[in-house]
Amino acid sequence: MISLNIFTKCPSTGEPKSRMKGLLDEHGRCNLAKVMLDFILLETINLNIDIKKTLWVFPNCTDKWIRNISSKYLISLKSQIGRTLSDRMIHCLLSETKKSEKVILVGSDTPSLSKNNIMKSINLLDHNDIVLGPSYDGGFYLIGIKDNMICQQLLEYGNLTSYSGIKSYFLDLNKKVGILDKLKDIDEPMDLLII
Repeated sequence: MISLNIFTKCPSTGEPKSRMKGLLDEHGRCNLAKVMLDFILLETINLNIDIKKTLWVFPNCTDKWIRNISSKYLISLKSQIGRTLSDRMIHCLLSETKKSEKVILVGSDTPSLSKNNIMKSINLLDHNDIVLGPSYDGGFYLIGIKDNMICQQLLEYGNLTSYSGIKSYFLDLNKKVGILDKLKDIDEPMDLLII
């Protein structure tokens, strides 16, 4: 089975898009987070494969809007577990590789992420140990793995923030790394202006 995992902050309780405070008030940041998450979930509806979809929410998944969107898109809910974002991502990947052949993890702040990017990442895992989707800010919008050993190596690596760092680390371990197209994620005010 394939496991698709989407990470998001709860728009109501997770203080989403905090780096946008200079441009958007709390209501605006909340709405931006909702629109981007809704868009990504819409893209997952037409994946014509056997796939388990989970929305991992920080700080928790009890919010009414989150529960409604989960029902709307028929996606399971789980709370993110861990102190840092890297800890929470590794926890998700470790948990899911125990149950699934291929695990894909994406964020909810890449509005140009499409079902085609997701399908390409799944296909790239046929011939690669890890798949990365680089973002223009030096991070990544997608990570895909197919076994628990890669997760253990991610745990040893630690800080999952740098695309080039993770890529170099796995290439140094003689692992095959599949690379997706570079996309823009929305973190800071300038990200809304850059095409």
